[in-house]
Amino acid sequence: MSKRTGLNKSRTFRLLYTLSERGYVERTMDGQRYKLGLKLFEHATKFRRDLKRIAQPFMRQMHARFNETINLRFFTMAKSCTLNFWKAPGRSAWRR
Repeated sequence: MSKRTGLNKSRTFRLLYTLSERGYVERTMDGQRYKLGLKLFEHATKFRRDLKRIAQPFMRQMHARFNETINLRFFTMAKSCTLNFWKAPGRSAWRR
């Protein structure tokens, strides 16, 4: 990690130690690597809830104005996840 970040090893270790203590990363079973911790996923879940709440009035307006299906999605790697959608009348919710 220190090579990828450009930080020296001691600085990298201190940052990882702090992130680990706060729950943002965890050491793997072999103790040689780190993985994302639960705290990071808690923040991501809260962000998605807030994003949905904030986007709903705009989605409602777009749906009323254009009478089309409106999707709120986020993309990660090669997958996407729908957080919310407003279906246009007479249309299937899922089109290919």
